[in-house]
Amino acid sequence: MCCHEALRQAPEALQAAARVLDAEGPALLASTRTLAGSFKTMMQAKLDRVIALQFASAGAALVLGLLLWSWVRRQVLQPLAGIEAGAARVLAGDLGHQTPVHGGSETRQVAEALNRVSTRMQVLFTLAARAGAGLSPDEILRSVRDTLAPACALD
Repeated sequence: MCCHEALRQAPEALQAAARVLDAEGPALLASTRTLAGSFKTMMQAKLDRVIALQFASAGAALVLGLLLWSWVRRQVLQPLAGIEAGAARVLAGDLGHQTPVHGGSETRQVAEALNRVSTRMQVLFTLAARAGAGLSPDEILRSVRDTLAPACALD
C-alpha cells in the first residue's frame, strides 16, 4: 500500500493534518528549531545566574570567615597570649606584675584574676621578708598594715 492510498483510507481529520504537515512541514521544523534554541538560551542564562550566585555566596562566606577569624584573634587569642606572658613573668619572680586587661568578658576575668593573685603573692612575700627581718611585733603589725592597705581595705 503506498502513501497516497493510505491517505485515502484515513479519516478526514488525519487527512487534513497530513496535508498541513505536507504544506507547512519546513516552516514547522524551523519553528521547532527556533523554540529549541530559545529554550537552550533561556536555560543557559539561568545556569549562568546560578553559577554567579554560587561564586558570590562562596566569596561572601570567605569574607565572613576572615572577619570572624580576625575578631577571634583580636578578642580571644591575643588577650590569651598576653595573659600567658603575664603568668610567665609572675612564675619567673616578677610577683607584682600586672597583666594588661583586654578582650571579651571571660578573658578580662582571667586577666583580672591573675592580677589579683600576683598582687597577693607580692604582698605575702613582702610580709614574709619583713617578718624575717628581725622586726619587733609592733613593727611587724605596722608593716602588715602598710603592705595590705593598698591591696585591700583595712579598718
